[in-house]
Amino acid sequence: MHQSLLNLAPLTMRVAFVLAFAVLLVAPFAAMEAVNSANAQAELPTFLFALMFVHAALIAVAVSPAVQRALQTKGIRSLSLLHWFGVLAGVVLLAIYVGVVLDQMPCFLGVPNCD
Repeated sequence: MHQSLLNLAPLTMRVAFVLAFAVLLVAPFAAMEAVNSANAQAELPTFLFALMFVHAALIAVAVSPAVQRALQTKGIRSLSLLHWFGVLAGVVLLAIYVGVVLDQMPCFLGVPNCD
């Protein structure tokens, strides 16, 4: 029983990291949208924020094995080719995420008829 708890701890930490990373990437924009909305009765675009959350979680999932390995070995020289593909996927996903944020920034800032 004790051994199974030890095996569960890294998975729990990884899930916590992914969730925290996604929340940290999405929450500021949701707050900006809520504060800067011109119409107080307007609903937040929950679908947009849900997609942003999933996108941010995918970035964390793609990069976390490489980060974990690099931290364990204290360097990036021990990363395998698979780790580097994860890093590359994370960078591509991050570039797409930044593009979405830049496209939606007027809406986050409260510009009327931004879509």
